[in-house]
Amino acid sequence: MKTEHLPVGVSLKEAADVLGIDVSTLRRDIAAGCPTVELGSVGRGKGSRVDVDAVRRWRAGTRGDVLPLLETTLMAVFRDGVHERLKIHPGAVAYVLLRVYERAHERVWSDPLVDLPAEMMRLCTICLEWLESEEFYMEGKE
Repeated sequence: MKTEHLPVGVSLKEAADVLGIDVSTLRRDIAAGCPTVELGSVGRGKGSRVDVDAVRRWRAGTRGDVLPLLETTLMAVFRDGVHERLKIHPGAVAYVLLRVYERAHERVWSDPLVDLPAEMMRLCTICLEWLESEEFYMEGKE
């Protein structure tokens, strides 16, 4: 009796379609440590295979760690006084940093940002004060 070797997992294209991402994104994830069922080689029918649920879990875990690190980094940039070196209003810097965080959140979770974390709320307060003051330029700062 001959036993047929059935492939385990799905191709990268199939997984990417299910996950709603590009194949190149999935390849980058694999290079970054995303688990594979079978690491492929060059040639037709010899491609890598993945378990979609394992990839989903890996991406959720990896992405979830990124945002707190980004929050800390953005706040450090703000506290370093980048606005003084660039001679722009702190509210303008806060706005840019908030937009960076918002875009990162949307890329990570594929959902719009609804609630800001506490660290980012501090930037939001600075930004709102700036907008309400209508002082869009730092005058007299040389």
